[in-house]
Amino acid sequence: HCQSTHFVKNGTIDFNQLIDMCSKQPAIVLGETQKGTIEKGFNADMILFDPEASYEVLDKHSLYYKDTLYGKVSYVIVEGKVVFNQ
Repeated sequence: HCQSTHFVKNGTIDFNQLIDMCSKQPAIVLGETQKGTIEKGFNADMILFDPEASYEVLDKHSLYYKDTLYGKVSYVIVEGKVVFNQ
C-alpha cells in the first residue's frame, strides 16, 4: 500500500513530488536508466493511478488495519502491454 498519498492530501508534498518519489528516484537508485519517467527512448512501463479512490484496510495483519487509504492502481502497463486492469 502506498501511504504516501497522505502527504499529498495534507499538503506536505505536491502530486508531482509524489510521482518523482515513487518512480524517478527509485529508478535512479536502482540504476535503471530506461525507467522512471515518460520520455522517448524509455521503457513503456507505467501505472495508471486514481488518487481519489479510497478504501479501508480490512486485513488484521496489516500495519494499516482499519485505516482509510487513498489512491488505487487501475492499470499496470509493462513494455507497452496492459498486465493488470481493475
